[in-house]
Amino acid sequence: MFDSRSVARTRENVAELVLAGTAGKTDGLYLRVKRARDNQSRGICQARRCNSAGPVVVCARRESGNRRIARRGFTLLELLLCIGIAGALAGVVVPAVGVVRESAVRAACASNLRHVGTGLTNFRMTNGGSLPIRPSGLDQTNPHVLKYVTLPESMATQMQQAAGSRDVYYCPGNYQSRTAREWWPYSSGTIAVTYQFPFWLKDTCWLVPMPNYARMDPEVVLATDYLGSNPGGLEALAWNHKKCSDGWPAGMNMLMGDGHVEWRDHRGGYTAWGRSAGPIDWYWANP
Repeated sequence: MFDSRSVARTRENVAELVLAGTAGKTDGLYLRVKRARDNQSRGICQARRCNSAGPVVVCARRESGNRRIARRGFTLLELLLCIGIAGALAGVVVPAVGVVRESAVRAACASNLRHVGTGLTNFRMTNGGSLPIRPSGLDQTNPHVLKYVTLPESMATQMQQAAGSRDVYYCPGNYQSRTAREWWPYSSGTIAVTYQFPFWLKDTCWLVPMPNYARMDPEVVLATDYLGSNPGGLEALAWNHKKCSDGWPAGMNMLMGDGHVEWRDHRGGYTAWGRSAGPIDWYWANP
């Protein structure tokens, strides 16, 4: 229904406009009607004058009254339910993302070691079957050091030429985020990488029987992710990859004598194979 007062007012306006048009006070009057918004209208359309001639147009609309559409919000129970669902999804997604990331790091690390293995194979082929050996003095330092600050000898040039790149000597999962940019050389002058080369440590520093590196058998360890600790294995001092609850890394990639790279899980345990000056014990993963 129309509001009676609004309709009466509209009729009076129409009468005045008609009289004004017939009295010649204006060349013509045209009202363009605009609908008012629901929450501002009381039943009469707003109108405005225009210069173009035309009939008088008047419209009325139904009284909307003071009624408003109630908008229902979320209840506390619904909010708690949404939060619970979001938390459950996060609990599933976040660990999965971590697993994917760690798998990618392991794959990149294995690729680095394959490049290193190819370089060592090429070196052996052009040097009578021998591996690059560190000179006296350097051969009792940590097995991941290419040059020590207090010694003039260096393996940096040989190793870079063998693999064709410095970057492949740095595992993307090493605990200090070391890269060739900062560590080749380090600010002190030492050049250290994040893979250990057991054949670099002289035989008197070995804690287990030293393999025969003249024969590149599949079980001979050429290089691995580095893993060093204080004597007795009380605390890991240098490692690659994520640590487990026991404080040791989840595993390591190992480059074997025939050139293949394998991942060994920490559940098989680690063996201290050598001890360098320091002293620091060095480990590889058991099969």
